Amino acid sequence: MKEKMKPSERVMAVLRGEEPDFTPFTIYEILIKESQRSSLYEKGLCIVNRVCSYEIKYNCKVEEYTEPAGENTQKVTRIYKTDAGDLRSVAMCRPDTSWMVEYLFKDESDYPKLISLVRAMSPRENYGAILSLQSALNPDYNVIRDQIPLEPLQKVILEFMGTETFCYEWMDNRDEILKLCEEIRIFNRKVYSIVARSPLYFCNYGGNVMPDVIGAKTFRELYIPDYLEAAEQVHRFGKKIGCHFDSNNTLILPDFQNTGLDYIEAYDLGMNPSLSEFAKVCDKTVWLNFPSAWQVHSPEDIYRETAEILSEAKGVCPLIMGITEDVDEKRIVENSEQILRAISEVKRR
Repeated sequence: MKEKMKPSERVMAVLRGEEPDFTPFTIYEILIKESQRSSLYEKGLCIVNRVCSYEIKYNCKVEEYTEPAGENTQKVTRIYKTDAGDLRSVAMCRPDTSWMVEYLFKDESDYPKLISLVRAMSPRENYGAILSLQSALNPDYNVIRDQIPLEPLQKVILEFMGTETFCYEWMDNRDEILKLCEEIRIFNRKVYSIVARSPLYFCNYGGNVMPDVIGAKTFRELYIPDYLEAAEQVHRFGKKIGCHFDSNNTLILPDFQNTGLDYIEAYDLGMNPSLSEFAKVCDKTVWLNFPSAWQVHSPEDIYRETAEILSEAKGVCPLIMGITEDVDEKRIVENSEQILRAISEVKRR
């Protein structure tokens, strides 16, 4: 029998291609309060702390204004004074989330400004902050994940335009978007080596990819080449790389195998093919998102559903069980307990 492993050791074992004593179970650091964690640690909970091993400096003036906007919410306005003109964004920020209410892009005249903004960005390694965090966290119950910036087209969609505006612009001004993506790609390449040389073992490239928005052809042409390029550098230093894919991945599932990624994060069985179907076309580690829609199920159902996932995964694919989306804080502990109980009782042999 394997010696009992610590929660973090289980995660690292799976990432290294080894067999853990039990399936790892992870939650993002912002999804569960510090006071709620201690009762779950000994049952197997591991916290994923997401950081960047670099800082982004702007060679242009950036103005930021913050004002109250309701309970635990702040309105943050940023103005970037680029050589080509000003850009403004407005975000609503809470301790556990944020959302845009005004994107940088307003109309066609903003393309030169956005290119100027990207050219004004430069990354600087910040390994000291990583080492400080490592020393502050209990290594038995915490892992730290590095982060490469958003894929070029993802940055355009999620940070510059928003999904609806992007869809119109993709039809009307695709060449301008592609020029902007190339500038972002040049910047991202500067980050690859910083992340590859960082003290951390694994990283995500971008994320929140929505196949129904971008389509399979665009994924192959504008995402996979970036993954492959980054993976080459990360792998050179013996590290692992993955990505967080949102919603229904069926459109791009056959392409996962060709990405160079080591793990596929946030795979949600509530809206995606089964693990058996996944394994037919891809032999990568699945860092599962326990389906958000299932978080409202009864404790008994959550236990049963977890047991069914574990049984199906046995001998099919390397698995890390995770919660990567918001859960009602009144349910997070109870749901996690049921998942952990199933993991301990339905052991993968």
